[in-house]
Amino acid sequence: VSQSRYVLCEEVGELAKALLDEPRERVREEAIQVAVMAMRVVLDGDSSYDELRKERGLDPLTDNLQE
Repeated sequence: VSQSRYVLCEEVGELAKALLDEPRERVREEAIQVAVMAMRVVLDGDSSYDELRKERGLDPLTDNLQE
């Protein structure tokens, strides 16, 4: 099961902290990490949401539950 939602949230939190407390280069590094994790969701999906989305009548974020 993918845990990208937790990692993405953690990275966003680190970016928020960097925006307030860190030099520009650190902000840039954190922003890149957020972008990388967001792209992983775009490219790979996140199977940890598939069952919940199925229950709500939504399509999965990954191909593993498609009928």
